[in-house]
Amino acid sequence: MKKAKIILMLLLCIGAMTNIVLGQGTLKTVKVYVIDEGDTPMPGAYVHRSLVPSQGVTTDLDGIATFETFLNSNLSVSYLGYYDVTFKVGSANNYTIVLKTHENSYYVVPMAADEFIQVKNASKLPISLLLKSLGAEVKSISN
Repeated sequence: MKKAKIILMLLLCIGAMTNIVLGQGTLKTVKVYVIDEGDTPMPGAYVHRSLVPSQGVTTDLDGIATFETFLNSNLSVSYLGYYDVTFKVGSANNYTIVLKTHENSYYVVPMAADEFIQVKNASKLPISLLLKSLGAEVKSISN
């Protein structure tokens, strides 16, 4: 019985030392501010532990997420149509992450009540197509 207690204590000490050495013993709360390249907040961006995507939170209307994690852990930020960003949590409590548009992202443009098309680059669509998608009648457009 005494040997079992000593072995258990030894294992607990080794586990605690491993967490301290790997930086996993220091739990901290970080605030992540997610913006796009134009400094616009990104509500709905997903912030999560890099190796555990199911453990995450989404940013609020101001593009801010508060997340509890370990020192030296890696967090990832993702948003549809943007490149994912992964960063390491250090001593800072606040992080600003700038997401860049993914060049292969697609946009969905409504064509009718039940008809949609996918467009690779919506900024290069003809204005007549965009107006039609909004229900406007287009007779002619001249430059």
